[in-house]
Amino acid sequence: MLAFSSIKNSWVTRLTVAGGLVFAVAYGLYLAVFNNPRDSRETIETKVSHSGTVSATSLSTSRSSQPHLAATLAISPDPLKTLLERLKNLSRDSVQRQRELDLIAASVAKADLEETLDSLWIHLGTGEVRNLSRILLQRWAAESPESSSAWISNKSEGPGKQELSLNVATIWANKSVSDAANWVRQWPAGQKEAGLMAIAFEAAQQSPREALWLASELPSDEQRDGLITHAFRQWASDDPAASMDWAAQMEPSPLRDEVFANLSLSLSETDPMNAAAIALENLPPGKQQNDAVVGIVQRWVQNDPVKAATWVSAFPEGALRESVMESLVSLWSENSPDAAAEWLNGVPPGPSRDAAVSVLASKLAVDFPETAAVWADSIEDPQRREQELTNLGERWLIMDEAAARTWLESAELPEAVKAQLIERASRQQRASR
Repeated sequence: MLAFSSIKNSWVTRLTVAGGLVFAVAYGLYLAVFNNPRDSRETIETKVSHSGTVSATSLSTSRSSQPHLAATLAISPDPLKTLLERLKNLSRDSVQRQRELDLIAASVAKADLEETLDSLWIHLGTGEVRNLSRILLQRWAAESPESSSAWISNKSEGPGKQELSLNVATIWANKSVSDAANWVRQWPAGQKEAGLMAIAFEAAQQSPREALWLASELPSDEQRDGLITHAFRQWASDDPAASMDWAAQMEPSPLRDEVFANLSLSLSETDPMNAAAIALENLPPGKQQNDAVVGIVQRWVQNDPVKAATWVSAFPEGALRESVMESLVSLWSENSPDAAAEWLNGVPPGPSRDAAVSVLASKLAVDFPETAAVWADSIEDPQRREQELTNLGERWLIMDEAAARTWLESAELPEAVKAQLIERASRQQRASR
């Protein structure tokens, strides 16, 4: 038994050692063939080709679980045809189609951007080719606006060139408005103006003053004026003093009025008193001035209704005072009807007070019709007073017919109007049954 065990153990040992040597040799060969960094690609491909089991395509795709489009196109007999075929077979669903288009664009290596765009250029008339070219060119412009702009400048005129050039210009403007503008100024007439407009709109958010200077190079039209208004609104929010100095140098015109209206509204949140003064001093009397002042008061009353009311009280009687008081009382009574009513009690009689009282009575009519009736009775203008009492009676009869009928008996309304209100309320009740 001992001899047999010794023999057995010696063979096991020899087998173990031999197995280990075989494994070591095999593993060493594996590393030498497949993982030795000194092995050239040609050596590996030669070794693999002798086996007859792995093709050049599978070797390329083994480098990545998701092969790069450039690699796929490189082994294609006609890379451009393959790319166009992929674009032709995009999904019909718009969302999925865009995803697929983005994936194709992302698969083009940075080094291949120019060559790929060159190949696509003669096919720009096709919608998806132009979309892919736009994505690729935007990516190139973000990396190097100088080289991408030089590339497209050297291209012949054709469908899509202007659109793609505008894309490059707007992307460049995010890095340097002046450099982008200098490039665009070299474009042909007509295209140059469109390019400067695009750059200016892009610059308006971060550099509104530069946008305004660019706008000064453009011919006067509705789009140019819209650009100036847009850029000035941004500038007024950031630097109201400088923007006001600039606006003051403008010639009298509807555009100048629009600029000052925007300036006053921009200031209304932080300095309503100054905003109101700007609107009154720089805008001609009329609808635009009224709208600007009403807008200022609407913002002001949210934060400090007492000061807003004190300022409004100084207005001379007229259309502006009426509009502003109506707006003031309407907003103030939403949150503090008692405070609004107390202030209104101290306002001297006149058309503007009547207008404000009408607003207050309408606000109170829903929950406090008796109080609303007292206020409506205080309106001086006979026609306005009758109209307000009639409106109140119509609402009140719907909410509480008995109480409304009692009030109508003594209300200062013509008997014919009272009869009409009661008859109208009765018809509505019958119709609802």
